[in-house]
Amino acid sequence: MSGTRRPGSIDGLWRVLAPSIGIWGVAAVAVAMPGSGAWIGAASVLCGVLAAVIAYAVGRRDRSARREPGLLGSRALGAVLVGAAGLLLLSVRLVGLEEDRRHPGLNDAADRGRSATVDVQLSAYPGSRVSEDGTRSWLRGTVDAAPILVWIDGAADPHWGPGSRIRVTGAVRAQPPESDGAFEIAARGAVESIPGRLDAAVSTLAEARARLVAAAARVPGAELVPGFAVGDTSPIPELLGERMRATSLTHLTAVSGSNCALVVGAIAWTSARFGAGRRTRVVLSAAALVGFVALIGPDASVQRAAIMAGVMLASRFGGVPGSGLPALGAAVLLLLVADPWESRQAGFGLSVLATGESYSSLRRSRKA
Repeated sequence: MSGTRRPGSIDGLWRVLAPSIGIWGVAAVAVAMPGSGAWIGAASVLCGVLAAVIAYAVGRRDRSARREPGLLGSRALGAVLVGAAGLLLLSVRLVGLEEDRRHPGLNDAADRGRSATVDVQLSAYPGSRVSEDGTRSWLRGTVDAAPILVWIDGAADPHWGPGSRIRVTGAVRAQPPESDGAFEIAARGAVESIPGRLDAAVSTLAEARARLVAAAARVPGAELVPGFAVGDTSPIPELLGERMRATSLTHLTAVSGSNCALVVGAIAWTSARFGAGRRTRVVLSAAALVGFVALIGPDASVQRAAIMAGVMLASRFGGVPGSGLPALGAAVLLLLVADPWESRQAGFGLSVLATGESYSSLRRSRKA
């Protein structure tokens, strides 16, 4: 019986979540050390080969002695193999992303202190802040895959969103290796929109967000509503924003797993009331989650929120007892491989902790 896996046991923690936490720490160090990806890849291959050799030797010994393999040993070897595979993926991703961040034109402009004109593809909706000095907006995007942050004076075009392309001229500044953006540009003059195939879809979604902001503006004291709903903090006055930062309440207006969980929970509850089965509820909830992400924009915090909500969806409707821990570990690995710079974001840690706590609460409620 010692080799039998019990549903909901700690097996998922050993084999998936524990390696993912270790990879998290490695990624947080590696992003600040350009060139470390190759060394991580070599170490991961070595660890994987050693684990495979040990697993083969132990398995052969147990078979010759006609005894069951030790459960703790198999879990530890499984965790090492998962960790080695995750580190190998991380190393490949690091090498590729570091190459993207070495944009020759932008590097040259930053080194010489010159301005540059570049075409930027936006990866998120514009952000802005209104103060006594006027409106200041920022745009996140990429220039030939190099991540960049653009600062502009005044309000951004309300039709811009993920997928929009703009042409901007301004001074270029290189950022530290651990920064999620490789460069910053302070725009000078007008920012030009470049027509593209996604303009109609982006404009439709951007207009829906703009209507929410306009509706909230007509209601006294509703400045926080767009932030709660779709993560748009532009209507928040400067004084209120400073007070929220001073009291550590800015997370309330950031889209988190709670927002996604509310959407998923509402769809799941409504479909259950109409007699939908478990699979139908999962499909409808997942579709609602995708639509919600499209509305609020696929930036890093939203991706975290959506994937963590997917973890809870798997825990609640997955049909496999104890599936939450493996799903959480897989989500952490997926997010880190997609963007290793997430490892240094406080929001990433908060999302993981909040999802783990939600899963623990769900298990306690099931036992009660």
